[in-house]
Amino acid sequence: MSTQAPINIMISPITTVQVDQLMSEKGNSSTCSDSNPKDANFYVHPHLVQSYDPEKGRRLQVSAPIPAGTVLVIDPPYAIVPVRQPTYKDGIICSNMMCCQLVAPDAEKFQCLRRCIEDVIYCSESCRVANQSRHESECPWLKQEAVTVRTEEDEADFYVLWLVLRLIAAHNLEIRGLPKPRQENPIEERFKRGWDSIAACRDNIQLWPQAKLQHWKALAERYLSDQSLVPGLPSLEETAKLICQVETNFFHLHPRAAATDPFPHPPVERGELYGMAIYPVATIGNHSCNPNVRRSPQLTYREVVNGATQITHKPDSHGRMVFTTVRELVAGEECCYTYFDLSEHVDLKARRAETVRDYCFSCTCERCTLEEI
Repeated sequence: MSTQAPINIMISPITTVQVDQLMSEKGNSSTCSDSNPKDANFYVHPHLVQSYDPEKGRRLQVSAPIPAGTVLVIDPPYAIVPVRQPTYKDGIICSNMMCCQLVAPDAEKFQCLRRCIEDVIYCSESCRVANQSRHESECPWLKQEAVTVRTEEDEADFYVLWLVLRLIAAHNLEIRGLPKPRQENPIEERFKRGWDSIAACRDNIQLWPQAKLQHWKALAERYLSDQSLVPGLPSLEETAKLICQVETNFFHLHPRAAATDPFPHPPVERGELYGMAIYPVATIGNHSCNPNVRRSPQLTYREVVNGATQITHKPDSHGRMVFTTVRELVAGEECCYTYFDLSEHVDLKARRAETVRDYCFSCTCERCTLEEI
């Protein structure tokens, strides 16, 4: 039986100078625990708040000035899945939700005892034991359906369905664990945590093309409707909606942050995709093609296009999404980051094609609006 890790809720400001030490300390405390990941190693800057925009929905704003080099969010995933790439040499994500570190190709690996699929890997025996109750709900499905989905559908569909399955498993564990004594979290006055944060995610059902909606509903009916295989499944309609929420809100995990203007010289690629995850707070952030933009009519085109990036985002060594400022933010400013690598989608037409295809909106950020003129 594993012991519960300390609940580490941080409410004082920290900078990128402190974050490496912080991540090391918190990573060690969280590894190999079966406690609820929504409460472990979670940080939100005290000046970061949530607001609502009629068009965008939820958004992140700052309530007071925040200097450059400040960590805004350290957000553990509510659910995460590894993506196996034959050419990715840094390893595969440990399937223990309270660890999620990369297991190197040449390191000792601990697989599911039932050998459901090769993608389920643990970095230690203690991680395998700690994740047993969570994995039990997905193991029969993976053993029976994984190969079929991958061959008859495609890899992308498999990873989305697996992520949905892990969301459902986390929700069921949360239900079984409540009421659960835990340290009072003052951040929850500003941000939802746990399943409440997932339920609050937009599904964009009114925006997705009907062909995609029909495909996702068919996937839910074909692969996620057998209660005997996956106990605790929601209704077909709720499962299809959950697929929409995952498609709208999941993060691709790459070893480096997405490129933003001004681009580094020489160019630095994000690296290969190695995972997909859903985050309670990070998903609230909205896109901008030039996320340094201040909401100010006095900015010129050159100031908009050539400014420094406002927010960088990338996962840390334990799968937590970290948002960091690289310039000063002013009170009331929205915190935006780019949903994709801007070095790969440079001109207005290419960027808008990307947001329409993958995110169901035509970008109208300040940069795109100015480039229309």
